[in-house]
Amino acid sequence: SFQNSVQLVLCHVIPTLKSPPESFFDEVERDLELVILKNANPFVTESAVKLLSKVVMDRNRDRAIPKHIANTFLNFVDQHASHVSLLLGDPRLLRNACTAIIRLGLMHCYFDFDEEHTRQSFNALLKVCKNAFCSCKELSVPGRAVATSS
Repeated sequence: SFQNSVQLVLCHVIPTLKSPPESFFDEVERDLELVILKNANPFVTESAVKLLSKVVMDRNRDRAIPKHIANTFLNFVDQHASHVSLLLGDPRLLRNACTAIIRLGLMHCYFDFDEEHTRQSFNALLKVCKNAFCSCKELSVPGRAVATSS
Protein backbone atom coordinates (compact mmCIF):
# COMPACT_ATOMS: atom_id res chain seq x y z
CA SER A 1 0.00 0.00 0.00
CA PHE A 2 1.01 3.61 -0.37
CA GLN A 3 1.27 4.17 3.39
CA ASN A 4 3.48 1.11 3.76
CA SER A 5 5.76 2.30 0.96
CA VAL A 6 6.09 5.75 2.51
CA GLN A 7 7.01 4.25 5.87
CA LEU A 8 9.62 1.99 4.28
CA VAL A 9 11.19 4.98 2.50
CA LEU A 10 11.22 6.94 5.76
CA CYS A 11 13.06 4.04 7.43
CA HIS A 12 15.94 4.74 5.06
CA VAL A 13 15.69 8.53 4.98
CA ILE A 14 15.29 9.41 8.67
CA PRO A 15 18.68 8.00 9.77
CA THR A 16 20.41 10.17 7.14
CA LEU A 17 18.87 13.45 8.33
CA LYS A 18 21.64 15.67 9.72
CA SER A 19 19.93 17.74 12.39
CA PRO A 20 16.16 17.92 12.16
CA PRO A 21 14.33 19.58 15.05
CA GLU A 22 13.19 17.37 17.92
CA SER A 23 9.62 18.47 17.19
CA PHE A 24 9.90 16.58 13.89
CA PHE A 25 10.63 13.34 15.74
CA ASP A 26 7.92 14.05 18.30
CA GLU A 27 5.38 14.35 15.49
CA VAL A 28 6.65 11.23 13.71
CA GLU A 29 6.39 9.23 16.94
CA ARG A 30 2.82 10.43 17.61
CA ASP A 31 1.75 9.63 14.04
CA LEU A 32 3.31 6.18 14.19
CA GLU A 33 1.64 5.51 17.54
CA LEU A 34 -1.75 6.14 15.93
CA VAL A 35 -0.91 3.90 12.98
CA ILE A 36 0.24 1.05 15.23
CA LEU A 37 -2.77 1.31 17.53
CA LYS A 38 -5.49 1.84 14.93
CA ASN A 39 -4.49 0.64 11.46
CA ALA A 40 -5.97 -2.71 10.45
CA ASN A 41 -3.35 -3.55 7.82
CA PRO A 42 -0.65 -5.77 9.35
CA PHE A 43 1.96 -4.78 6.75
CA VAL A 44 1.45 -1.08 7.44
CA THR A 45 1.63 -1.74 11.16
CA GLU A 46 4.84 -3.75 10.89
CA SER A 47 6.58 -1.03 8.90
CA ALA A 48 5.32 1.55 11.41
CA VAL A 49 6.86 -0.47 14.27
CA LYS A 50 10.14 -0.76 12.32
CA LEU A 51 10.17 2.98 11.65
CA LEU A 52 9.36 3.78 15.27
CA SER A 53 12.23 1.57 16.40
CA LYS A 54 14.56 3.37 13.97
CA VAL A 55 13.50 6.76 15.30
CA VAL A 56 13.70 5.74 18.96
CA MET A 57 16.81 3.55 18.88
CA ASP A 58 18.95 5.41 16.35
CA ARG A 59 18.24 8.79 17.94
CA ASN A 60 18.41 7.58 21.57
CA ARG A 61 14.97 8.97 22.24
CA ASP A 62 12.74 8.34 25.22
CA ARG A 63 10.96 4.98 25.05
CA ALA A 64 7.72 6.23 26.57
CA ILE A 65 5.69 5.91 23.36
CA PRO A 66 6.82 2.35 22.51
CA LYS A 67 6.17 1.31 26.12
CA HIS A 68 2.71 2.94 26.03
CA ILE A 69 1.87 1.09 22.81
CA ALA A 70 3.08 -2.25 24.19
CA ASN A 71 1.16 -1.65 27.44
CA THR A 72 -2.02 -0.91 25.50
CA PHE A 73 -1.82 -4.29 23.79
CA LEU A 74 -0.66 -6.05 26.97
CA ASN A 75 -3.61 -4.65 28.93
CA PHE A 76 -6.06 -5.82 26.26
CA VAL A 77 -4.56 -9.32 26.18
CA ASP A 78 -4.38 -9.50 29.97
CA GLN A 79 -7.97 -8.28 30.34
CA HIS A 80 -9.31 -10.96 28.01
CA ALA A 81 -6.94 -13.82 28.88
CA SER A 82 -9.34 -15.36 31.39
CA HIS A 83 -12.37 -15.02 29.13
CA VAL A 84 -11.30 -16.94 26.05
CA SER A 85 -14.76 -18.47 25.68
CA LEU A 86 -16.12 -14.94 25.19
CA LEU A 87 -13.46 -14.31 22.55
CA LEU A 88 -14.38 -17.49 20.71
CA GLY A 89 -18.04 -16.43 20.68
CA ASP A 90 -17.43 -12.93 19.29
CA PRO A 91 -15.57 -12.75 15.97
CA ARG A 92 -14.85 -9.02 16.33
CA LEU A 93 -13.42 -9.41 19.82
CA LEU A 94 -11.42 -12.46 18.70
CA ARG A 95 -9.93 -10.46 15.80
CA ASN A 96 -9.01 -7.64 18.19
CA ALA A 97 -7.40 -10.10 20.60
CA CYS A 98 -5.37 -11.72 17.82
CA THR A 99 -4.29 -8.28 16.61
CA ALA A 100 -3.24 -7.30 20.13
CA ILE A 101 -1.25 -10.51 20.56
CA ILE A 102 0.56 -10.05 17.24
CA ARG A 103 1.30 -6.37 17.83
CA LEU A 104 2.51 -7.00 21.36
CA GLY A 105 4.89 -9.57 19.86
CA LEU A 106 6.02 -7.06 17.22
CA MET A 107 6.78 -4.49 19.87
CA HIS A 108 8.91 -7.04 21.71
CA CYS A 109 10.71 -7.95 18.48
CA TYR A 110 11.84 -4.38 17.84
CA PHE A 111 12.24 -2.97 21.37
CA ASP A 112 14.08 -4.16 24.45
CA PHE A 113 11.66 -3.70 27.31
CA ASP A 114 12.63 -4.19 30.91
CA GLU A 115 12.52 -7.65 32.42
CA GLU A 116 9.29 -7.00 34.33
CA HIS A 117 7.38 -5.91 31.22
CA THR A 118 8.70 -8.89 29.27
CA ARG A 119 7.64 -11.24 32.07
CA GLN A 120 4.15 -9.69 32.23
CA SER A 121 3.77 -10.02 28.45
CA PHE A 122 4.91 -13.63 28.46
CA ASN A 123 2.56 -14.52 31.35
CA ALA A 124 -0.42 -12.86 29.66
CA LEU A 125 0.27 -14.70 26.39
CA LEU A 126 0.77 -17.97 28.24
CA LYS A 127 -2.54 -17.47 30.07
CA VAL A 128 -4.37 -16.85 26.78
CA CYS A 129 -2.86 -19.97 25.21
CA LYS A 130 -3.63 -22.13 28.25
CA ASN A 131 -7.22 -20.90 28.47
CA ALA A 132 -7.74 -21.18 24.71
CA PHE A 133 -6.54 -24.79 24.81
CA CYS A 134 -8.92 -25.58 27.70
CA SER A 135 -11.82 -23.82 25.94
CA CYS A 136 -11.16 -25.68 22.70
CA LYS A 137 -11.08 -29.03 24.51
CA GLU A 138 -14.52 -28.24 25.94
CA LEU A 139 -16.03 -27.43 22.55
CA SER A 140 -17.99 -30.22 21.00
CA VAL A 141 -18.70 -30.51 17.33
CA PRO A 142 -21.81 -32.58 16.50
CA GLY A 143 -20.87 -35.91 14.96
CA ARG A 144 -17.22 -35.48 15.77
CA ALA A 145 -15.17 -36.55 18.74
CA VAL A 146 -12.76 -34.05 20.25
CA ALA A 147 -9.33 -35.55 20.75
CA THR A 148 -7.82 -35.04 24.19
CA SER A 149 -4.56 -36.31 25.52
CA SER A 150 -4.54 -38.12 28.83
